[in-house]
Amino acid sequence: MVIDRGLHEVSGTDVSAIRGEAARRGIPVFTLSTAGRTDKEAFFTAVRDALPLDAPLGTFRMVWDASPIRSGAASTN
Repeated sequence: MVIDRGLHEVSGTDVSAIRGEAARRGIPVFTLSTAGRTDKEAFFTAVRDALPLDAPLGTFRMVWDASPIRSGAASTN
């Protein structure tokens, strides 16, 4: 079985075999379940529930980082 790095969507019937193979190879696997929902709220809830995040994923505007976006302009203060 080929296990590629990255985020992959697989059918529920394949999860057990993939997790078993990954465990044999020492590859961490995180399973996200959206309970059949396909909206962004379901995805981000699944991410918050399954992944160890530092910094935590907030609920405001569904963004990975709660810090303000920087414009690239340097401050002279």
